[in-house]
Amino acid sequence: MSSPFDPYAEQHKALNGPGDQRPTALQIIEDNKLFQAWPDKVVLITGATSGIGIETARAMYATNAQVFLMVRNPAKVQPIVADIISTTKGTGTIEVIQMDLDSLESVKKAAKEFLTKSSKLNVLINNAGA
Repeated sequence: MSSPFDPYAEQHKALNGPGDQRPTALQIIEDNKLFQAWPDKVVLITGATSGIGIETARAMYATNAQVFLMVRNPAKVQPIVADIISTTKGTGTIEVIQMDLDSLESVKKAAKEFLTKSSKLNVLINNAGA
C-alpha cells in the first residue's frame, strides 16, 4: 500500500524501460496540481537537450515558470524548445543560455547572462552529465 510519502512506489516495482507504468515528470506536475501554478518562479536546468532533461524542461514549462535552459549547443536545443512550446499545455517561458561546463569562462559568462535576465532563482536542476 502506498503512503503519502511514496505515491509512486507501486509503479516503480516493475521497471521495464520506456513506456512502463512509471509516471512522467509531467504526470507528477499534474498529480500535484502544479499545472500553471508557478507563474512567479524561475527555474534553471542544465543538460536539457536529451532524455530526462527534455522531460524535466517540459514539466517545468507546464508550471508556467520562467525556465532557463543552460546548454552547450543552442542550435541543438531550438527544435526541442519549439516542440515543448507547441505540444505542452502551459504558458511559461523558455530561454536558452549557452554554457559549456568544460570551460570555467563559459560558466562565468552564462552566469552573468542569467543575472541580466533574472534577479532570482527558485529551482536549480543540475541534470548535465559529467
